[in-house]
Amino acid sequence: MKKSILFLFAVTAIVFSSCEEKLPLYSDPQAYLNFDIRYREDTLINYSFAFADKGVNKDTVWITLNTMGYLSDKPRMFKLKQVPFGKLNAEPGKHYLGFDTKEMEKYLVIPAKAVSVDVPIVLFKHPSLDKGIYNLRIQVQPNGTFMPGYQEQNFVQIAVTNKLSRPSEWNGFMEHYFGKWGEVKHKFMMRITGYKWDDKFIRPLYKDQAYARFLQSKLKRALDKLNEERKAKGESFLKEDNGSLITFDE
Repeated sequence: MKKSILFLFAVTAIVFSSCEEKLPLYSDPQAYLNFDIRYREDTLINYSFAFADKGVNKDTVWITLNTMGYLSDKPRMFKLKQVPFGKLNAEPGKHYLGFDTKEMEKYLVIPAKAVSVDVPIVLFKHPSLDKGIYNLRIQVQPNGTFMPGYQEQNFVQIAVTNKLSRPSEWNGFMEHYFGKWGEVKHKFMMRITGYKWDDKFIRPLYKDQAYARFLQSKLKRALDKLNEERKAKGESFLKEDNGSLITFDE
């Protein structure tokens, strides 16, 4: 019995040793960059200056990039580029700080021995944003040091406007408690609660569903009261500009 166990152990060791010898060593000298994206919705960032404090004419959206490949003992430069998308595309110097400017150069660097970096995307409040939503789609540009990484993680898009726009965090969770987003609804929610209902406010609600239910109940009561007042005046219930009735149900 003991001999059988020893024989089995020896065979197993040989098999594992053989498998280890066949494993290829990582030898690709090329470095790659990926945007820090976990889900498809992470590729889109909605930004509105309507949420900014009064008098703010520029603001910053931070994006994170992760390296793939060997570490380096020295800082490594990388490049970003804008890729046209849709009808309205953001213009450098007008809607955002261009990636080829001296001001941005110091931020487009992976520090020594680092595997990620946070990059500030500086947005400008231009009058043209009053009339529409402008797209800033960003990709990694090959520069001899870094290449774009995985295809599904090779872009981030910032939609910027001066108008009230749907927050990036208004997803399935928010629709479950507060229904689909609409500009009239959003303004109503801000007026009733005193909160901006921007991404910063929405994010903690995911972990505090009791508070989300409280806010939902408060908004429903306020909407019912408003609709009764409108009905008494011969007016229709509160609606979006497209005619859809405002509710706080999924």
